[in-house]
Amino acid sequence: MKTNKKLQWGLPNKVEGFLIGSLLLLLFLIDILQNKIQDFGLGYAVTFATAGHLVLAINLFWIAVGLFTIISVLVFSRSIWQGRTDRKVDVFFGVLMFLGLVLLVAGAIGAFNFQAPEAVAWFYGLPQITFYHIGMLMEIIAGLYFATTK
Repeated sequence: MKTNKKLQWGLPNKVEGFLIGSLLLLLFLIDILQNKIQDFGLGYAVTFATAGHLVLAINLFWIAVGLFTIISVLVFSRSIWQGRTDRKVDVFFGVLMFLGLVLLVAGAIGAFNFQAPEAVAWFYGLPQITFYHIGMLMEIIAGLYFATTK
């Protein structure tokens, strides 16, 4: 069995740890907001994380998705730029991360607009919320890769 000698496992340094921690917190915030919006509708307003001011959850959802995208690009580009691991593997997990983000957002939008579980006919009848959860799983797998490799 051929092993990849360039792939090094270890804990992230301070900057990478901060970025991965931020990704996890934003992913958690996205999940909470998606669940609240799906349960209570697009008009749901939140006061957590806004110092008591009423803000629509959908606005915070898009801010969290935007920040998540920016930090994902930073994590991915930092890994490629440092070049300490195999670039092909980094690119694979980077693509997995962005494909997961697309599925996560598409599933969330579908769940916001339709009564879940509305099936997506062109994708084997899977519900939109399943797209969301597959995207969430892809994000977690890619995040774990970037968190555990040097």
